[in-house]
Amino acid sequence: MKITKTLVAMLTMLATTMTVNAADKLVNFTVLRNYFHNNDAPALPSPLITNKKAFDEQFGMAAFMGKGGQPTPVNFKKNAVLAIVLPETNKTIDIDSVKVTESGKNELTLAYTVHEGAERSYYTKPLQLMAINKKYKSYKVKVVPTVHQDVSTATSSYDTYFYNDSKHDVKLSVDYPTAGNKALVEGVRTWLGERLGDMEDYFDFSNAKEVVRAAVNTKANTSAFVQDYAAQITANMDRLNKGNGSKENRCALTASITRVWENNRFVSFEADGYYYTGGAHGQSFCDGATFDKQTGKKVTLVKGDAALQKMLTERLKKTTEVEHFMEEPVPMPQAAPYVVAGGKIKFVYQPTEIGAYAMGMPECEIYPYELEKWLTEEGKKLMNE
Repeated sequence: MKITKTLVAMLTMLATTMTVNAADKLVNFTVLRNYFHNNDAPALPSPLITNKKAFDEQFGMAAFMGKGGQPTPVNFKKNAVLAIVLPETNKTIDIDSVKVTESGKNELTLAYTVHEGAERSYYTKPLQLMAINKKYKSYKVKVVPTVHQDVSTATSSYDTYFYNDSKHDVKLSVDYPTAGNKALVEGVRTWLGERLGDMEDYFDFSNAKEVVRAAVNTKANTSAFVQDYAAQITANMDRLNKGNGSKENRCALTASITRVWENNRFVSFEADGYYYTGGAHGQSFCDGATFDKQTGKKVTLVKGDAALQKMLTERLKKTTEVEHFMEEPVPMPQAAPYVVAGGKIKFVYQPTEIGAYAMGMPECEIYPYELEKWLTEEGKKLMNE
């Protein structure tokens, strides 16, 4: 079952005919992370799940290595769970602006926005799970979705290549342009090569680099392009593993490079993942780039100053619940801001960039209209699409 134009139209109609009363009482919730929807799960009779048995029938745990990799625990003695589960789709989907309110006697309203993005070569089932107070276990739930189609056109063709090397514990997925504007294809592929080359460098601790990065072949097919870099990554891993001398400290890399947003003028990609080179812990990373589809060049969207740094500091405190950062106001992030789902501009800081390792990667997403006085000429074009 896939998200079709008919379903989008139905969701949009629901959103326009059902509104959330601003006077309704807000219901606090905690987002549950690192779960997936079971393929063989029975039909979900209600978005509200009140016991562990019903929850386990629907969802499985999707743990991964590194900070934040464990599923959020649920105590069904104190909580119930609200579930947003969308149909299987090959499009990038982002669920945000979630709001839960007491909208009537024994009634909750669950409102949210679905951002529908670029098509991909595989299917997923988007979801968001939230724990609420158990006192709402007998309430009926009214669902109010709003749908935005963030990708208005897709003038280029894309493929996704998966590379899985269990011997070296390497998992890669790369969205890769295969046709379209030559300048865009070459510009994006060059950036992909740079990011894969950075991953290669994570595992090379030698003073004199033993492996020279291969030149980016903009005509190579997807598998050859990724495999060339994977071969150099694993060669570097072998040298580190030999030096570590312990099976428990073997290197690992999980990473994805994903097309996260596109419109008539621009397209954005995001690289994120986790690598381990031995030692106490590994390191997460996340950054991205937005490209002009006509020229194929990376664009600078924002020019920061002290006022923007102050704004970022306040936004980051709200999104991360961190009270203080190592430096305030925070500096502009080392990774250039880029556009993500909903047309928002993402600011992300790498581990230890503005705080302790335990802080993770602080990030916030801001709409272009909120950043108008800091937008470059390219950034201002975002507001005109």
